[in-house]
Amino acid sequence: MKVSILGAGGMLGQALESLLTARHLAQPLRHAQADVADPESLRAALTPFGPDVIINCAAATDVDRCETDPEWAYRVNADGARNVAAIAAELGARLIHLSTDFVFSGEADAPYPEEAPTAPINVYGASKLAGEEAVLERLPGTLVVRTQWLYGPAGGNFAALMLRLASRRPPGGLRVVDDQTGAPTYTPHLARKLIWLAEQPAERFAGRLHVNNAGSATRREWAAEVLRAAGWQGVAVHPASSAEFPTPARRPRYSVLRRGVLERAGADDMPPWPAGVVEYIRVLATDNESRSLLNLCVRPGATSGAKQ
Repeated sequence: MKVSILGAGGMLGQALESLLTARHLAQPLRHAQADVADPESLRAALTPFGPDVIINCAAATDVDRCETDPEWAYRVNADGARNVAAIAAELGARLIHLSTDFVFSGEADAPYPEEAPTAPINVYGASKLAGEEAVLERLPGTLVVRTQWLYGPAGGNFAALMLRLASRRPPGGLRVVDDQTGAPTYTPHLARKLIWLAEQPAERFAGRLHVNNAGSATRREWAAEVLRAAGWQGVAVHPASSAEFPTPARRPRYSVLRRGVLERAGADDMPPWPAGVVEYIRVLATDNESRSLLNLCVRPGATSGAKQ
């Protein structure tokens, strides 16, 4: 199978490239090679390869910039998604398009199933929802995969930020938001499931589907688990409110996704989110490239303090 990855320079794109190359012929395309906002750039990059599947990870994911620059957000997340779907249709390729939990309002008290009503509260979520609608309208067989709270060895993310802050040994510990709840999702775990989905018959999975690590946590609980896994139990993690850290864009209060489609298909094998944290720290502790990228000093073998 030939698989093109759009947005291959990001966290998820790099995880996909690493895992795909052992099983399939992969075409990782970074922004400079294929700009989703430029149809001709996409066509020139994808046509010679002739992919069977296109996995679109390309997105404008800076939530606060989206809020202050909505034109940029919609150009990439909505118009760009439509461009990808149009070219996938031209090439006869199956499209797997990545979306987000931010399409929901965050007012629920239980995990959102795929069919739950959407009501984004910020420009990022609204632009991603517009992208979902665009790809499903242009290419009805598209698989839209919503996920959330991504982190991984490649690139900056919340878990890496917590490690950086903890490495400074703040005397009073860290204050971390405790009124936002989601499911921290480790990019290699998500990438493995996306590859599995790409290998399934197209008619088995189409439309919207949720893929995230199992369980849920507040951002404070996530931070505390990361520090425990790194062996830094001495750094206290205190609860804070979102109001103490104002941002241009509002964040959903509760946006845990339920993997209803996978559950009904008997295919929900996503690991619990703490398992992803343990694997993340192990990679940082043993992979020199990742340690250099994140500018961290995580000592090898530091996972002994983590919950398994």
